[in-house]
Amino acid sequence: MAATQKNSDASSLSQEDKKKRKSIKSVLKNSNLNKKSVERDSTEIKTLPTIRKTNKYRTNSKNSQTDSNVKIHNNINIHTQKNKKSLIDKLRIFRHDAIEQHLFSTAAFWGEKIHSLTDDPSDIYWLAQIYFLLKQYPRVEHLLLKDKLVLKSLRCRILAVQCEIQLEKWQEALDILELDDSDVKEKKSVKIEKGIKLEATLYYLKGLIYSKQKQYDKAKDSLKKALQIDINCYEAYNLLISNYMLTNDEEWNLIQSLKFNDTIEGELIKLLYISKIKKYKYLDDINLALERLDKDFYLGSNSDIILSQANKYYTQSKFKECLELTTRILENDKFNMDSILLHIVCLFELQKKNDLFYLSHQLIEYYPEHEISWYSVGCYYLLIGQSSEARRYFSKSSTICSSFGSAWIGFAHSFAAESEHDQAILAYSTAAKLFQGIHLPAMFIGMQHLQINNIQLAEGFLTVAYSICDSDPTLLNELGVLYYNKKEYNKAITYFEKALEYVNSIQSRLNSWEVTLCNLGHAYRKIRNYNKAKEQFEKVFSINPSNSQAYSAMAFIHQIEGNLDEAIYNYHSALVLNPEDSFCAEMLKRALEELPNISMSKGVGFKFLSGIYIVKI
Repeated sequence: MAATQKNSDASSLSQEDKKKRKSIKSVLKNSNLNKKSVERDSTEIKTLPTIRKTNKYRTNSKNSQTDSNVKIHNNINIHTQKNKKSLIDKLRIFRHDAIEQHLFSTAAFWGEKIHSLTDDPSDIYWLAQIYFLLKQYPRVEHLLLKDKLVLKSLRCRILAVQCEIQLEKWQEALDILELDDSDVKEKKSVKIEKGIKLEATLYYLKGLIYSKQKQYDKAKDSLKKALQIDINCYEAYNLLISNYMLTNDEEWNLIQSLKFNDTIEGELIKLLYISKIKKYKYLDDINLALERLDKDFYLGSNSDIILSQANKYYTQSKFKECLELTTRILENDKFNMDSILLHIVCLFELQKKNDLFYLSHQLIEYYPEHEISWYSVGCYYLLIGQSSEARRYFSKSSTICSSFGSAWIGFAHSFAAESEHDQAILAYSTAAKLFQGIHLPAMFIGMQHLQINNIQLAEGFLTVAYSICDSDPTLLNELGVLYYNKKEYNKAITYFEKALEYVNSIQSRLNSWEVTLCNLGHAYRKIRNYNKAKEQFEKVFSINPSNSQAYSAMAFIHQIEGNLDEAIYNYHSALVLNPEDSFCAEMLKRALEELPNISMSKGVGFKFLSGIYIVKI
């Protein structure tokens, strides 16, 4: 038993020892942990400011591994010439690509960096080009003038002049054009294969400035000089033609004086220029040019060629055919402004109110700052008889572009419609200053003087118009009226017949010229050539059976010849169409009084059985 008890005591002691050892180990372990934690905390407290300092400038290693895309490489720079050149070339590609994609702010961003890196005049020029495209004209002006690049580069000079034109600084632009060329490194005259000669562009800009200053003779000389230097400078030719600076003869003489190359492109340019001139004369040459452009150069469907044909129809008063062609152009090119202007005039002549109203709304919506838009609105109001409203919009059109002569003519028409002759003459005079190569303003002034019976002044203006254009049937008719009022009837007959001959030669419809036929009949009546007179009035009846004036004139001739039955019949016909014609009523009364003392029904009734109109005498 003693042995057994001894063994149990020993086992109990051993278990207690084990428990004590475990407790000691746990205490030691805890103490070691606390010690480590204290040491770690102390190290963290010591190193915390250092960590904050390094985080201010760089990320820790973990962040640098995860955000490797924004890592800055200190060893990449342009200290070497090779790296710098490579970077500049790349940035120039960015700049040009941005310009091609119309990202002008992007192009300016890279262009400014290139300018800082190179200070190359070529890069400065491109930066100025970008500012010009952004319409930042003062920046362009300052950039090109501060380093006197206009003295060293013609291209910079051209850009600087165009910038001054946009700022309407006409004298400053002329001063730049007159600068000395001794320091210019570029050649003014370059081969045609390389593009338009810079000297031609300089003369074109000079002509443009003179036209803005209304010095038209100097403008014409400069523009002609530009074309003589380089026939490819279309801007100069178009300014001469579209602004009617030259007469029809002067246009033809200019084309004959230009030196076109004996090449395909030279022949093409010549034919295109011929197709652009006015269509009063040289019609055979113009038709041949249009035919060759169609068959030899396959340009029959080009809008410029179609527009040239439309202009020919308009000159010949074939408004319906002209409208068909302008409509065809606008179907492919909806807002072709050259075609739209002619289209508006045709709609006005053909009295297509709804079409003109719709077109005007579209133009105002898309081009509210364009002079043609408001001109179209003015034409609409003039067409519907609201002259004061029309005048308002014509005035707005001329305010947007003071050199837009069509607006001034429309403005004058609005006064003429209200018989405000003095105001109309003033407006036509302004148009005459702008359109020196066209006869219309002078003709309209002469017509106004004719209406207020200023025969002498009317003759002066109509003669001036005739010296510019001797083939306009409207002008020839007005000259006939002038000499009719002067009682120079043979001279009047000459002009009336010239007008009708021209109308027949261009195969124009006589419907538009029944007034001229009536006038010719009256002139023949005045010289007592009654047979010829009756022939003209019969032609009028074939065109328009409702022309009361022709019936009245025919009745008067029959009354003079003693054919009272015919006279009474025609007087009745005239009064049916125009009951307020006092002349017809009076002459009918006299004709009835001159009848023999026989039955009224017998004298009149054989041609007027139904008693359509009964005149109370």
